[in-house]
Amino acid sequence: MADDIKNEPTANQTTNNITPANFSYTHYLLSVAAHESKEQLIAALLPCYWIYQKLGEEYIQSVNDNHPYKKWINFYGSKEYKEEVDYMIDLTNRLAKSASEEERLKMHQKFVRASQLEWHFWNDSYQMKTLSDLKTRLN
Repeated sequence: MADDIKNEPTANQTTNNITPANFSYTHYLLSVAAHESKEQLIAALLPCYWIYQKLGEEYIQSVNDNHPYKKWINFYGSKEYKEEVDYMIDLTNRLAKSASEEERLKMHQKFVRASQLEWHFWNDSYQMKTLSDLKTRLN
């Protein structure tokens, strides 16, 4: 099922444009991966897993067969994906349990920032914002 989702072009791939939030979010995660601990990276990745799963669960019962995102919703709303998310939540909790108080605070900060960037990712897509829009406004 995941292969079906990976192989479908996204709006950004078909337009060769990226949203400002997608750019920021991607670079934030890469920065955490390159410069911070594995605990902080897992905490920063968790919102994406969890939010997609919650969205899939929310919409799986109401999506009709002709909906353009039916495969996406079915995948993220599936029992199999929920098991992956539960694993990530459990992993994050286990890492936090064995981390120092300072490391737990940093993990929390990374989780919150990634959650905020995830919201902006969805909002930019909804608003159909692109980096080109920023360039236009700056000129």
